[in-house]
Parts: sequence; C-alpha cells; structure tokens
Amino acid sequence: MKPNGRGFWFLWGLLAGSLLAVFLGLGVAATVVDWNGKSSELETRLREWVSALGGWAAVAAAIPTVIFLAKENTDAGRRHRDLMKLSLRRERALAKRALALASKERQRADLIYNGSRIRAGDHEDVGVDKLVFIAQLEALHHAVSDRSFEWVETEIEAPEKITSNAISKSLNDRLAEYGAMDLKNRPIDYWPTITNYSGQVRAYMDWVIGAIAAYEKEADQMVE
Repeated sequence: MKPNGRGFWFLWGLLAGSLLAVFLGLGVAATVVDWNGKSSELETRLREWVSALGGWAAVAAAIPTVIFLAKENTDAGRRHRDLMKLSLRRERALAKRALALASKERQRADLIYNGSRIRAGDHEDVGVDKLVFIAQLEALHHAVSDRSFEWVETEIEAPEKITSNAISKSLNDRLAEYGAMDLKNRPIDYWPTITNYSGQVRAYMDWVIGAIAAYEKEADQMVE
C-alpha cells in the first residue's frame, strides 16, 4: 500500500489505537491489582507487559511520522529540482545557441587560417585580391561580434586570455586601415595578418566551446 494513501494512514491509526487500548487496559489491570494489595507474580508480569507495550506503542506512533517526513523531504527535493530546471531553461537555451554559433565560426576560422598559411608559403603568389582580403577580415570580425559571446563571458566564465570585444576592436581597426589602402603592391603582413586573426578567432571559439561544455555538465549535476 502506498505510504501516502488514505488506507495506509487509516491502518496505522487503527494499529496505534489498538496498541494504546491494550496498553491502557493492562495499566488499569496492574493498578487494580496493586490497589487490592495483592502483589504477586501476575502483577509483576502485567507491569512488564505495560512497559514493553509502551515502547512498542511509541515505535508504532513514530513510524508514520518518519515516513511522512521522508516523503516531505523527497517532495521538497523534487520541487527544488523542478525550480532549478525552470530557472536554468533560459540560460541553457542561450548556451546552446552560443555553442552552435561558436562551432560554426570555429570551422570558418579554421578554413581561413589554413588557406592563409598555404598562400603565405607560396612565394610566387604576389598578387593582391583586396576584396577577398577584406572579406576574410570582415568574416572574422563578424564571427566574434555576436552578443552571445558577451553573455558567455559575463554569465558563464570570464575568458583567460582575450575577450571577443578585444578581438573585434582590433579587427575593426585593421579593416579601417586596409580599407583605405590602395594595395597595388601586397603589404608584407598581408597573409600573416589573416593567419594571426584567424588563429585568434579559432582559439577563442575553442575556449567558448569548452566553457559551455563545463557549464552544461555543472547544470546537469544541479538538477539530478
């Protein structure tokens, strides 16, 4: 029978009442014998029974209380987990979005990084495609400009090395610098600039992915 069912509590009440009635009956019997001044082995046994039944009655009365408190504790734990799930729902949705974005931008930065290193090693590649160069810088700038990453830095974990805002500002300065240049002759830092920034963006996205993974693990433990 379920501990929280009405029948369960009725049976425990019936049992406790029965024990109490027996206890009182034996107590009365022992008292009557004592009043009559006929102290005997029967009186001694009655008193022993009264004492024993008193202990069992206390145990019987305590069991429902223990069960009730245990159930209340379980219910309180369940309510706490439910509240934690509700409070974490929005945060986990934001973390999921930031994780998906970081994974995508990490792949993009990886492609730009590998491509720039290959072209930097080609000494016959002296041409300058300003549109491609600027487009790659803009792509990297866009990658770290999403506000989801600011949320990760403020709500989950502060970055160990460099923030998304710092990378974004530096890229913005380079875009302004190279955008004003003619670029008829390729600057010496043309491809190294792309390699450097794409490497920074890639490392930053790796940090975001790791920070969110640690957050998700901690959040799962909080609602277990």
